[in-house]
Amino acid sequence: MRSPSWHWEHFYKGACVNSTHFKAYCIYHTKYHLELLEGAEKAAFDASTIETTRTKDVLVPEGVGYVCLHVKHILI
Repeated sequence: MRSPSWHWEHFYKGACVNSTHFKAYCIYHTKYHLELLEGAEKAAFDASTIETTRTKDVLVPEGVGYVCLHVKHILI
């Protein structure tokens, strides 16, 4: 079996698309949007708009989703 490409060092491996391909999410874009979401959560918590902040386990999929929507919007 072939070893994974060095490109995977820069991507999160997502769900399997077919027997040989996976969805890929850029680590850097995901981290950036995660920081934006964390900042928004903290601001909402400080303003008493929300009762608790969400964990990274919840926010990372949202960050990935935002990156996917943003890229899809650019490509359309």
